[in-house]
Amino acid sequence: MLRWQARLDADWADRVVPWAVAGFLFVVYAAAALARADTLGAGTGLGRHLQAAWAIREGRSPDVTIGGARNLLADGAPFGFVPLAALTRVLPPIPTLLGAQAAALALGVVPVWRLARRVTNLRVGAAGALVLAYACHPLTGVLDLADFEPSAMAVTPLLLTAYYAHRKKWWRMALAGAAAVVWASELGLVVAGLGVLLVLEGERRHGGRAIVAGLAYTVVVMVVVQSPLGPTGLLQPGAFTRYGDSGLDVLTAMLRNPLRPLADLLAEENIRFLVSALAPLAFISLLAPRQLVPIALLQALVFVSDVPLAGGDGAAHSAALLAFTFVAAAFGVAGLGRRRVQRVIVDPRILAIQVVAAIAALLLVSPLSPYAAPIARPVPTSADDALRAATDRVPAELAVRVPERALPLVAERTVAFGPAPGPFAAEAATADVDVLIVDERSAIEVTNADRLAQRRAVEAQGFQLVSRIAGVSLYVSEQLRPGQFDPSGDG
Repeated sequence: MLRWQARLDADWADRVVPWAVAGFLFVVYAAAALARADTLGAGTGLGRHLQAAWAIREGRSPDVTIGGARNLLADGAPFGFVPLAALTRVLPPIPTLLGAQAAALALGVVPVWRLARRVTNLRVGAAGALVLAYACHPLTGVLDLADFEPSAMAVTPLLLTAYYAHRKKWWRMALAGAAAVVWASELGLVVAGLGVLLVLEGERRHGGRAIVAGLAYTVVVMVVVQSPLGPTGLLQPGAFTRYGDSGLDVLTAMLRNPLRPLADLLAEENIRFLVSALAPLAFISLLAPRQLVPIALLQALVFVSDVPLAGGDGAAHSAALLAFTFVAAAFGVAGLGRRRVQRVIVDPRILAIQVVAAIAALLLVSPLSPYAAPIARPVPTSADDALRAATDRVPAELAVRVPERALPLVAERTVAFGPAPGPFAAEAATADVDVLIVDERSAIEVTNADRLAQRRAVEAQGFQLVSRIAGVSLYVSEQLRPGQFDPSGDG
């Protein structure tokens, strides 16, 4: 064991091990995401970005109707998505988007390893424990299976930004920070927070530049780019409507009654989420609280706002927390060890606790848990086949409304909608569309009388039932011109 440990502590391991682990994780993450999409497990998030990618390929502005009718750049200004969408001209769109996201998450083990080895001088065992915790962390799994989420692409750049900041490689830090903020404008607050940390550590000039650059990027992009494109706001549109309609109203309400945002900050849901993020690392990140300064402001805003935290809907606001939790963990582990000539030696019992916590989180909490069978490909049901067949019959020039899980199948068109919010209402379901596809399995305890009443309500809106197979009904507007839809099934 000593001989193998000596070999792994050599330079070749630093060059080979993290990249080999990243390659393995890429295969796992990509397989899980593609399997979920292939079995119609994806929905609005993937459909929205597929529609935007299609628009960019067609030389249009990325105006989307899936998930809300507005320009994609109004949601956090993900400029990095534009060149990624351009790749779908020559590569299949769904594997391209999900594969890029899986690669971005898998590559995060490289800066985690380098932080452990070159910044905190940990030995291979401790570095490996951190890499294992990253691979098993529930937030990593959530980001991987959250359809497509632009902020997931920023995890590795954020880790690199912190790594280069601690290595005092300022130009590389600036490039890594730029690569992070192009996926979500609010990540400029994280860059500014990292500047605050640098000031606290004595790097006043470079820290001050990071503060100015991060804040300026967030403010300028929101005002100059996002606002003219449609409803927008910090984090997401309407995130702070409980406090006011404008930024000034929100700030005034918070200053007038500071106990209110404090109560929201300490809400039970927020504490549960924070515990679920720290527990897979055995709370070791809390031993280096200064390293969590970069995400303090952004995370506080997330907790105070009305944005979701758990599941795929909350994935957009967890990338920075995931990245800097591991930055702090590297310093926390080092603080528990004893420094020798070149490396910090950590008690194996501490590493064992960390490994057990990581594996327990994977098995019990992560969506990549083998108990959740994310990679096992379920046998497609007759309803799945019927839903695919129904969407294949709809020409691309027609506006369509489909069940949420079918949105990726119809995304490459100008107008596509998911199900109208709330209980099914024929008037809302048929508004602004030429074709309506209804999956009756999505309703609970629906009787034959309910189905007949639903059909008559849709027909009363000027739609006719073309087919009904395995509970999937296809309705077509009677106002379509001859030849726009072929009822024989050829579209």
